Amino acid sequence: MEAIVREGLGVAAGLGITPTSDPLAALEKAGREAQEHQPSMLVDVLRRQRTEIAVLNAALVEAGERIGCPVPFNEAITAIVQGIEESWKT
Repeated sequence: MEAIVREGLGVAAGLGITPTSDPLAALEKAGREAQEHQPSMLVDVLRRQRTEIAVLNAALVEAGERIGCPVPFNEAITAIVQGIEESWKT
């Protein structure tokens, strides 16, 4: 998860966007406080419902491509989740 967030920070920097808070600190805090919580994307996958991957990670991949900022972890997670979604059609 940290690598995915770091890539997002790189794209944001490339677009001239400065976060108003520390996303890595928020990720760490969420990991400590929400250990029993199931992420919404996991819930969607378990229910075989379309996830928010296109709005989140795929959009970040597209932005990274536009500005020449590599985002291999976001590319991988996007491909995996979209592959899972596609498998439900068969």
